[in-house]
Amino acid sequence: MRFLKKLVSKKGQLSMEMGLLVGAAVLVAVIVAYYYTTRTKSMMEKSSNQANETVQNFSQRASNIAGDANAFAQAAQ
Repeated sequence: MRFLKKLVSKKGQLSMEMGLLVGAAVLVAVIVAYYYTTRTKSMMEKSSNQANETVQNFSQRASNIAGDANAFAQAAQ
């Protein structure tokens, strides 16, 4: 409550300083929120691509192992 009284004070200098302080805090919060949002989006895309590559690698290796097992089974007959 004390903060609000100082913000709307009749003393112009103190009121202006508090307004600038609050404005600076809001500006910093907006910049941080923008940075956080863009970093989150880029990390989401990067992790999605990495997961897809991992699944493709496992699938390819499983196919290679299955093919080798088939060749071994046919050679044993």
